[in-house]
Amino acid sequence: MITFIKQYIPADYTRTRPGRKMTPTSITIHETDNTNVRANARAHALLQSNGNKRQASWHVQVDDEREVYVSIPFTEAAFHSGTYNGNHTSIAIEICVNKDGNYNQALLNAIEVVKYLKSKYPSIKRVVQHHHWSKKNCPRILRSNTEMSWQNFLTLTTSSDTSTSNLKKPYKTTNHSFKKGSKVRLKSSATHYATGERISKRYKNKTYTIQQKGSNRMLLKELYSWVKTSDLTTKHKPTNTFAVGDSVKIKSSANKYSRSTAKIPTRYKNNKYTIQQVGKDDVLIKELFSWVKKSDVN
Repeated sequence: MITFIKQYIPADYTRTRPGRKMTPTSITIHETDNTNVRANARAHALLQSNGNKRQASWHVQVDDEREVYVSIPFTEAAFHSGTYNGNHTSIAIEICVNKDGNYNQALLNAIEVVKYLKSKYPSIKRVVQHHHWSKKNCPRILRSNTEMSWQNFLTLTTSSDTSTSNLKKPYKTTNHSFKKGSKVRLKSSATHYATGERISKRYKNKTYTIQQKGSNRMLLKELYSWVKTSDLTTKHKPTNTFAVGDSVKIKSSANKYSRSTAKIPTRYKNNKYTIQQVGKDDVLIKELFSWVKKSDVN
């Protein structure tokens, strides 16, 4: 179920929100053409509500999440089409193409938004591309027919079926084996939380518990943070595989340091330490500045 979040451009920002009333007779599909990491719907909504430097605006932005951000009421004009008629008769939908998102899911979410708008406003008679108004090559990816054809897109906006068979490339579905309470590992390749903040290395390759499920993200109990489902796996970290920043304990059975003949004092065992460097068969413990065999830590 799509959730609409109102994050309107302030009414006094008339340069991008003219405040002119309109009766929508069409929906115009755009793409952001912004492939930067984190250039998602929320980021574009913030761009608008904080004051876009360009005299450009649109009504709604859609990404691969179920939260859709609305920047201008659907009965007000926006500066999106490059023509007066398009701006004053059409609701503009921007589909995000950020490289850390799932474009195919964003397409399906956009289709749901179109369906909702058509049911809410009987005055809407057609769905068009940005190209229809100003001949701009937009929406560029959708016009290329590489992921979904434009005709299939239109067909799905009039159908109860949003089957992924209409997508030309394999659609990445949510891993439904993830359940509340499941143990999962955060992949070393993960870069950002679902909310946009960067993930510290020390949290990667560790096991966590799913506290809550979202459409494309999971709330991890121990971190109390939302993480993209694609950044999680049920395959747990192999024994004796370590990374810089990992937290480890020296086993009570450990005898000597790996690169000296000195014995490891009992007081250092069963305490938590941080890995500063990883060798072939041993790891450097930051707090002790000593090398310990991988087989002697866990």
